[in-house]
Amino acid sequence: MKKQNFDTIFADALKCNHCGICLQNCPAYREGKQEKYGSRGRVQIACLLAKQKLNLKQDGQDISEAVKTCKNCYNCTVLCPAGISPQNINERLKNILKITTEIPQKSFLKNLIFKIYFRKSFNKTDNLFITSSRNFKQIKHSLDLLKKNNFESSLYKESVCFTPYTIKKLPNFKIYIFDDIENYRLIKNAILEDKIKLDIKQILFITQIIKPKSVKLKDDSLIVLSNTYLTQETKEKEKKLFEVFKNKTLNFVNNRYYYGPIYNDKTIEYLKNVPQKTFITLSERENKFLNKLIKKYKIDKGIISLVNLLD
Repeated sequence: MKKQNFDTIFADALKCNHCGICLQNCPAYREGKQEKYGSRGRVQIACLLAKQKLNLKQDGQDISEAVKTCKNCYNCTVLCPAGISPQNINERLKNILKITTEIPQKSFLKNLIFKIYFRKSFNKTDNLFITSSRNFKQIKHSLDLLKKNNFESSLYKESVCFTPYTIKKLPNFKIYIFDDIENYRLIKNAILEDKIKLDIKQILFITQIIKPKSVKLKDDSLIVLSNTYLTQETKEKEKKLFEVFKNKTLNFVNNRYYYGPIYNDKTIEYLKNVPQKTFITLSERENKFLNKLIKKYKIDKGIISLVNLLD
């Protein structure tokens, strides 16, 4: 096998701080119950290759077995407080081992209904709206909202819910608009890592288009920004994106808050003790997670997606 400079290829893997947030939210780890089957385990494989403590010729079969367990959910990339992407590291391991990624089948019926319902929204324009919402009414509201703000947009055709699998298959448009901060972030990171040949100016989060005066927040509400967002993004560059929410943001810090079935108990008490009654989320994933928590623990709070407050 051709000799490779693993210390260069996996330089980012060496930045892993072993916190385990990605591991606790990794479906492959929950299924296999072994470290090597989880995202942190696969990052450590890359580290050991970089440190020449593993050898592809001798350990290739074991490495291949671990790499193939990845479910491609991207939880690890979204959640990593160190700002690295275990998912991308695993993709590099796959390329080295010449393992082909299996793309999951899409729901034919769901996509057919989706395309029929929004058939008028697939006309070619300069802009493309990529939504994570599965609510047809919400999608229509967002399209109308963009049009109202003189930003008419086509709708992404492939699926109701945009996923990381489609990153490399984005059609050619002038501007790409996202209603989910995490998908916006994934694409932005892919551009910065030169995985997509786009200019960073070509991607926008929906609040960058909607006029600030049209964003209406209740007095008893807070925008929820997880620690992941604050550590992965360059604060200064992203500051303008949320200027309209000044003094109305809730920052979850340390490890008190993250997605998945396992979370720190302090998260529950923290949510209960926040005086505001309404949490406003910036992503579908965050919205679903918080909704589950407040229902399970009977927390007296409401959860609203930001796009529902734009008019």
